[in-house]
This record gives sequence, structure tokens and C-alpha cells, in this order.
Amino acid sequence: MQLSIPMFEATLVFCVLFFIGILSIYICLFCFQYELSGNNGANNDDDDNDSSTTEKGLDSKVIQTFPLLVYSDIKNHKKKINAIGTLLDCAVCLGEYEVEDMLRLLPKCRHVFHCECIDGWLDSHSTCPVCRSDLNPTVSDSTVNAADFV
Repeated sequence: MQLSIPMFEATLVFCVLFFIGILSIYICLFCFQYELSGNNGANNDDDDNDSSTTEKGLDSKVIQTFPLLVYSDIKNHKKKINAIGTLLDCAVCLGEYEVEDMLRLLPKCRHVFHCECIDGWLDSHSTCPVCRSDLNPTVSDSTVNAADFV
């Protein structure tokens, strides 16, 4: 009978410590999540505007300024293909280019993609899906014409 009382106390101490440990982990996670959500009592209107701007893709008017190419017009120009990368498949949909496919050229990095694929990508991203070049227009950007690649 004497062995059961110390065993009971050890079990009780273990259970109390275990419960306190789980409770402190839960409290720490809740506080950490509370800080990340920005609910610290301060007015974060400026921060909300900044984060929505960085997560938004490119304006459709900017996307439409990127040159369009027909795959059949450029597939045999080895020198120009090497300048804009290997033209075998679209990195967005992973589909191979067909002769009649319309491709859009990203002027900063010179990567090309199916027009529909890259337009959808750029609606929610402002970077190239291959090299992550920032595609937001700047004043110093030079204009790239589709005629340069045909």
C-alpha cells in the first residue's frame, strides 16, 4: 500500500506538468498568431495597403504592352531563340508549343510563355515564373518590340 501513494503522487505531478506545458504552448501560439495578424491595437491601414499592393499582379494595361509572337515565326531562328531561351515548352502549363501558338515575351528577362498562361499568371503575380524578375514597369525600361525576334 505504501508503493501506491508515491506512484499516485508522481502520476499527479506528471499530469499537472504535462497540462501546464500544453497550456503554455497553446498560449504562445495564440499570441504569435495574434501578432502576425496585426491585431495589436494599432491602426494598420497603411500596412494593409502596402501588403495588398505587393501581392497584386500587374495591371492588364501593362501586360498588354508585352510583345506577342507566333511560335512558327520564331522557332527556326536559332540565334534569336538562344537570346530568349529554349523554346520547347511553356513553364506555366508545361505544354509544348505548337506552330500556331501565340506567345508573350517578357521584356526584362526575355522568357516566353503561352499568352493565356502568362496573362493568368501576371494577373496575380508581378514576377516572371521562371527567374522571378520583377516585371513592374520603371522609367528606365526600354521598349522591346516583337519585330526584334522575327
